[in-house]
Amino acid sequence: MDNQTIIEEIIKNKVTGEVQVRKYKKGRFIGKIGNNNFIELTCVDTNKVSIAKIIDKTTIVKQKAKQRLENEMSIHRSLQHSGILTFEHSFETTENVYILLERCDNLTLFELLKRRVRLTELETMSISMQIVKSLKYLKSVKLINRNIKLSNLFISGKMEVKIGDFSCSEIIENNGRSRTIYGNPDLMAPETLDGNIGQSYEVDIWYLGVVMYTLLVGKQPFEALDLNETYKRIKANDCTFPNDCIISNSAKNLIKQMLNCDPQKRPTLDQILSNGFFNNGNFPDFLPEELLENPPTLDYIRQFLPNADGNDIYPVNNDFNETFNSISTKETTNRKDDI
Repeated sequence: MDNQTIIEEIIKNKVTGEVQVRKYKKGRFIGKIGNNNFIELTCVDTNKVSIAKIIDKTTIVKQKAKQRLENEMSIHRSLQHSGILTFEHSFETTENVYILLERCDNLTLFELLKRRVRLTELETMSISMQIVKSLKYLKSVKLINRNIKLSNLFISGKMEVKIGDFSCSEIIENNGRSRTIYGNPDLMAPETLDGNIGQSYEVDIWYLGVVMYTLLVGKQPFEALDLNETYKRIKANDCTFPNDCIISNSAKNLIKQMLNCDPQKRPTLDQILSNGFFNNGNFPDFLPEELLENPPTLDYIRQFLPNADGNDIYPVNNDFNETFNSISTKETTNRKDDI
């Protein structure tokens, strides 16, 4: 094997001092969240494949950064839910820290949208409901994620959507509000930009609204060429739906409610669950794997939405490639998540 493809984990027995070397072979690139790459690693001895989050040690020199990483791993390790990537274990080399996570064969929603351009409302229902259920679990353990975005939503071999990164997460105690400013600058909720308001569980409702808009439209709701202009659009709630996207009023109304600048006026997770957009729960729990490459047929949609017509198979947005390439560049740059 090429040594450059091998990563070695040094395991030292604290009692006997005996040293064991566990080798991993690098696999395909999964994606990038913030400064950190996600790749597949295969254990040479067992052939088990995991997702590895790679943290360059030069980015965690300061004590605050080290503590944040320790908090992230402690939080992620404690979570047990089907909609959360399972934390397996972590180790470090001289150059990097590796966090090994549950394998997801079908990459991320970011990669899915690159292939598919836009998703139908039926698909968005299924994906969004899975995220809502995961957020309900996180709320039950008093956790906000603050990083719900396409590149942080992984797709398993069974087409389960799973949250995979907790680098911006924080425990909210006694109904308090966080004043720390973490997150992707293009997606931040207004209360994150305004440190005086603070953030609580409503912040993840905002992020979910951004995800739903992006899935249906094919671009982010507040996207602008200049970051300061993006901030202005977020604070002004300057979010419109393009005329060439056929989107139902129920979808538009729900997304607008979720993207309300006043966090107290956003719907709760339970209110989202009962919203009319979700067609009284008549949508697939998990999407079939063939939808990774191609939109659903009208016959498939009509199994759940009997009155659907040809408009539910969306037209291709000719401006999509330019728009998504802009998003792709921002998702994969080395720009820090903290501002």
